[in-house]
Amino acid sequence: MKILGITGSSGSGKSSVCKIIERFAKIKIIDADKIAKQLQDDKTEYYYKIIEAFGQDIIDEEKNIIRKKLAEIIFKDEAQKLKLDKLTFKYVVDEIKIQIDKYKKENLDYIIVDAPTLIEANMNNMFDYIIAVIATRENKIARICERDNISIELAEARLAAQKEDDFYKSCANFIILNDDNNLDKKVKDMLQKMEGEKV
Repeated sequence: MKILGITGSSGSGKSSVCKIIERFAKIKIIDADKIAKQLQDDKTEYYYKIIEAFGQDIIDEEKNIIRKKLAEIIFKDEAQKLKLDKLTFKYVVDEIKIQIDKYKKENLDYIIVDAPTLIEANMNNMFDYIIAVIATRENKIARICERDNISIELAEARLAAQKEDDFYKSCANFIILNDDNNLDKKVKDMLQKMEGEKV
């Protein structure tokens, strides 16, 4: 069993790579973004710390965090993004570690952690290999707009607040260019190199 970290900016296609690996191997995927959302939905300490940091304006009548509103705040202001990142690193990383320990008891080929801020959260030493998924800016913007149903301007602001591909590449053992061509083959080739055998 190997523990893999998959990282890259929004819209790079990390989830697509995870799904392809799932076709070739027995895996469990730990999605950092989904954990963050779940911790918010469950009204955990993380949820209350976010409201304390960003105010009552980010919650709706049912006291749920309005994620689009929070995203607009943090992607327009670097200081606000750092504030949220600090909270996320504390609570989400703790939950990721709990899930990794749980999945280690299963008969798996890989435990995969899909985390856009994996490197910034100093999680590097948790993994056997780190995979950076990169893409052209145009592809990222198109994917973000389609996935989150937001404008090109908001998608561009989101990307501007994140690291460039070179940052992810510099910390990765494997780099996958997700330009919509031959992604299956690229992932299969990567696993073959990782295992030193045919997949």
